[in-house]
Amino acid sequence: MKQHGLSNAELARKAEVSHVAVGNYLKGRIPRNPELQRLAAVFGLNPDYLLNPAKYSAPLLAAKAHAQTVAGTQAEKDAAFNERAKSLTNQMTQEDAASYVTGARARLKAARMAKGLTPKQMAKEMGYSEVSTYLSIEDGRSQMGEKMAIKAAKILGIDVSELMDGSDHPIERDTAKGTFGAVPDMQLPPGMKAKYVPLLAMAQCGPLMAWDDGGYTGEGFLAFNPADPRAFAVTLSGDSMVPRIEPGDVALIYPSKPPKNGCVVIARLNEDNGGDVMLKLYQSNGDRITLSSYNPAYPPMQYSRADFAWIYPVAKITKDL
Repeated sequence: MKQHGLSNAELARKAEVSHVAVGNYLKGRIPRNPELQRLAAVFGLNPDYLLNPAKYSAPLLAAKAHAQTVAGTQAEKDAAFNERAKSLTNQMTQEDAASYVTGARARLKAARMAKGLTPKQMAKEMGYSEVSTYLSIEDGRSQMGEKMAIKAAKILGIDVSELMDGSDHPIERDTAKGTFGAVPDMQLPPGMKAKYVPLLAMAQCGPLMAWDDGGYTGEGFLAFNPADPRAFAVTLSGDSMVPRIEPGDVALIYPSKPPKNGCVVIARLNEDNGGDVMLKLYQSNGDRITLSSYNPAYPPMQYSRADFAWIYPVAKITKDL
């Protein structure tokens, strides 16, 4: 955080966790896998580095020793350090890279690096229109269906079984969560239907939708009589809607329904306006849209309708499971 000049609040916003969570990490709490993936992405680090920094000490110390031999300003020494560290990384074999990381998404990254492909090149090879879609998979914020895993394995020259571990951690199963596409095992009253809709994190809603690759096999959220065949759910983060809506709560979203004044929406700004995804109270007046928060620390924001890529109404909020 010091190296990146980030405060607790700034890290919380970038990693989509609460301020309290950041404070707990600094006190020694180990983040859960999804949180760890997002924290590592903020710093541009392998998630394993945050848990096992000693394993990375040798190449970093070598780069630091090299930088000290360079005469000149501190900025020149820093540049020399970055260049040598990058060189050491580029020289890693696929096996070396894999030894620094764990899980299917880590193996995907290691194989891409060994193949000499940038994330942008890999995204193009896989047919994604935005590099952020691919990166959300590689960083562990999204999951990849079997069809796309087969395609990625063919591009990288590896066995598809290496990429079929889903989100790298077991899917939680309780009354509200399960595998997307599975049939809920429960008795329902006549006329009531239930199904698992895709369950995303806030970060996955950026490219909308990373799961929509024709083979999403990840986590699902149990919805009863959903009024929208395109319904999906989002695990919420941030504190702008507390105390009524807390980080970890789940919102059921109806993308086919228009938002109404006074309702809670999830909205994404277009790329020209930063592409941020927000959960807010919605109010429109002609072309002007006002988004406000329950938390008084966040002032209302005004936009034009053209500033948004999409705005979808929230049908239901389920408290943190």
